[in-house]
Amino acid sequence: VLHFNEPVKLDQVRKRLLISPPLAIQPDVAVSRASDVTITLKAPLQVNTTYTFNLGGCVMDLSEGNRVEDLTYVVSTGGHIDSLAIHGEVIEASTGLPAPDAMVLLHSIADTGDVRTTPPAYFARTDASGKFSLTHLRNAHYQINALLDKNTNYRFDLPNEEVAFSDHAVYPEDTGSVRLLLFR
Repeated sequence: VLHFNEPVKLDQVRKRLLISPPLAIQPDVAVSRASDVTITLKAPLQVNTTYTFNLGGCVMDLSEGNRVEDLTYVVSTGGHIDSLAIHGEVIEASTGLPAPDAMVLLHSIADTGDVRTTPPAYFARTDASGKFSLTHLRNAHYQINALLDKNTNYRFDLPNEEVAFSDHAVYPEDTGSVRLLLFR
């Protein structure tokens, strides 16, 4: 339960809510008692895992409709909260312009799946300037990709989706800013 000091409403929760790592079943999110946002989980959380609930833009104050843009709630099922991060930008390869609303996906190098077959271990969405931040990451090597995901399944599986691949693994502790070029 997230408590606010004034009445709130929700807007486009299914589109805007990002939970990383992704859950098997999306939770229910509702306003209760006018100023509380309740997140009801419908699937168990993995043990020893840090989850980031990004509600950016979902919650609005009732009186003026102002959005809470950077609302993030972090919780761990283990004894600590993972704190590593990877930052960067996604650029449209054909124009050189920033790619807003692209999904940036991390797959563990140990995972035998890829961006076509397996949901990511972590993900984030780029902002209007094409920048992203993947935060609260576990200490591991990852394959990083970006995707304009038309069917919101976190996989590159439609011919009209755009994708970006990295030619090398990234490691949160020693990776500078990552630049990904999106193409169709």
